[in-house]
Amino acid sequence: MSNLVSVTGLRASTQALGADNSDGLSLASVKRSPAVASSPSRAPSSPVRDPSSLRGASSPFRTPSSPARFPGIGSTRSIGSTRSIGSRRQSSMASMSSVDSRAMARPIKQLLYAEMLARPAAAGGPWSWNEPGNNREKGFPRNRIVTIFQFLDFVSLCKMEGLCTMWKGIVQSSDCDVVWQNAAHQRLGKERIERFKDALGLKCRQSYEQESKDLQIRNWKKIMRLHRSTCQLPSYPHQPRITEIKDNEGPVLCMCTGGPYLFTGGADRVLRMYRIPAFLFYTPATHRTQHQQPPKASRTFGVGGFAHNGPVLCLAARREFVVTGSVDGSVKLWKVESSPGSKENMLYLGHTGPVWCLALTLDGASLVSGSQDKRLLVWDVRGNMNSRLTLKGHSGGVTAVCSVEDSDQVVSAGEEKRIRIWSVASGECLSVLEGGGAPVFSLCSWRGVRDEAAYDIIFSGAMDGSIRVWDRIAAVERRAVQGHDEVVKSLNMSLSPEMSLISASTDGKLRLWRPDTLKQEREVKVPEAAEDEEGFTHAVVWANLIVASSWDGTVRIFGWKE
Repeated sequence: MSNLVSVTGLRASTQALGADNSDGLSLASVKRSPAVASSPSRAPSSPVRDPSSLRGASSPFRTPSSPARFPGIGSTRSIGSTRSIGSRRQSSMASMSSVDSRAMARPIKQLLYAEMLARPAAAGGPWSWNEPGNNREKGFPRNRIVTIFQFLDFVSLCKMEGLCTMWKGIVQSSDCDVVWQNAAHQRLGKERIERFKDALGLKCRQSYEQESKDLQIRNWKKIMRLHRSTCQLPSYPHQPRITEIKDNEGPVLCMCTGGPYLFTGGADRVLRMYRIPAFLFYTPATHRTQHQQPPKASRTFGVGGFAHNGPVLCLAARREFVVTGSVDGSVKLWKVESSPGSKENMLYLGHTGPVWCLALTLDGASLVSGSQDKRLLVWDVRGNMNSRLTLKGHSGGVTAVCSVEDSDQVVSAGEEKRIRIWSVASGECLSVLEGGGAPVFSLCSWRGVRDEAAYDIIFSGAMDGSIRVWDRIAAVERRAVQGHDEVVKSLNMSLSPEMSLISASTDGKLRLWRPDTLKQEREVKVPEAAEDEEGFTHAVVWANLIVASSWDGTVRIFGWKE
C-alpha cells in the first residue's frame, strides 16, 4: 500500500471517513442536506419521496455545481494519489478525463479515493486492494455506491455507465430504479414527465411510489430522450430525413396526436391510426438496404372502413379515444381498443351544418364542437349523447377552437374575424378579442414558464398569413408577425410547450417559432414536389419528428438524427 499513498495520510483520511466502522464508509460524515442526513444508512429499498416537494435548499439532490463532498478527500494531493492504483484504475481515469464535465469529475474522483479508504485491515492499517481475498465489492458495499449515485444528475448517471464495469452493472440494476427516477424528476419536474409518459403510452397520474414500481430505467431514458430531442429540434444543423406515407385517397384534411398515436382523416372518409414511435426507427436508408416498408396504419375505424358518410373535417384525441367531425354534421367517438369494423362508441347529433373544429378539455371529460351553423356545443364525453351547453355569439361559422390548459375555458374563432373566450362550466363568454384583419383559421393556447417568465397567451393564424399573440387575461394583442404568404391552417405546440410552436400553411411552408418572442427558429425544407402542390393542411411536433399532411394526400414525416 506504500506505493499508493503514505500510511499516515491513509490513517488520517480513514479516521475522517469513519473507517473504524467495520461496514465500510460512514455516510454520517458526508455533508448532506437535512432531509438525507436524518437517514444516513438509507437503502435503495427505503420509501421514496417525490423530489418535486424537495426543491430548494432542503433538496437531497445535488446540482452539478454543488456535488457531494467527503471529509478528508477531494484535495489535489488526495486525488492525485489515485494515479498509481494500477492499469485498471488508470483506464477508468482515462475514460473519465475524456468526459468534458467538471461537474461530474470531482464526485467520481472522490468515489475512487473513497473506495481505497473504505475499510481498515484487521491489524488496524489501511485496507488494501492487493491483499488476498479482498475485492471492490467487499471494500465498498453496494448500497453505499447506490447512495452516492443519488448525488449525480441524469447526464452524470449515463456517463457513469462507461467508466467502470462494476458501476455499469450497479447503475443498470433494479437497485438504481429510484435513483434514475429522482434524477429525472429533478431535471424535468412532474408536469413535463406526465406529458412525456402520455406520449410514450405509459401510465399517467400515478403516485410517486407507484411510479417507481412501474417504470424501469429504460423508461426513464426514453423520457429523457424525448426531452432532449424536443429541446434540440430548433437547432439541428443538418437537414431532416423525409418519410412519405401515401395511404390516403384524396386530401388529408385533418390530423392530430393522442398519446403515442397519430390519427389522420380526409376526403376519403377513412380514419387511420399510426404508432408514432415506429417513425423513429424507420429511415429511407433502411428501406433501401433492408427492404423495409414505411410504417403502415395500425388500423382504421368504422363499418367497412369508413368513419362517416362524408369527408372527415376535424379530429381531437386522447390515447384512449379519438373524436371525429364531418361534413354530415355528426360527431363520433371511437375507442382505440374497439374491434376493427365496429360502429362508433358514441354518436353526438346536434349541429345543422358541417362540423369544422373540435377540442377536448385537458382532463378529456368535455368536448367542444364548432360548426358552420355559428354555434359551439359542449358535450360530456363520458355522459349522455345530448349536448350539455350551447355557446352562441359568433355571427359567422366557427372556424377554430382550442382548450386552455389548467382551466375550464376554451377559445373559439369565427368567420367574422373575432376570437371569443368561453367558460365551459357556465357557458358564459368571458372576453372578445378584436383587431385581426382577416378570418382566423387556427388557434393554440399556452400557459407556461420560459426563462423565469410566466406566459398565458393565445396564438392565432389567419387567412392573410399573419400569426398573432394575444394576452388571455388582459384580452389584448401583444405581438403580430407575417408568418406566411397564405392561410395559416395549423398551429401546434411541441411536447414541451415552452420550446417550439409550429405553423403550417397552404403556401407549402413549415416554420418553427419561439413561443415567448414569436421569433422564427427554423424553416423546414420541404421537397419541391410538395411546394408545387396546394400546401399543407396540418402539422404536429413529436420529439424530433415533424409530421405534416397535405392536399395531395401525402403525410410527410421529417425526422432529425440525434
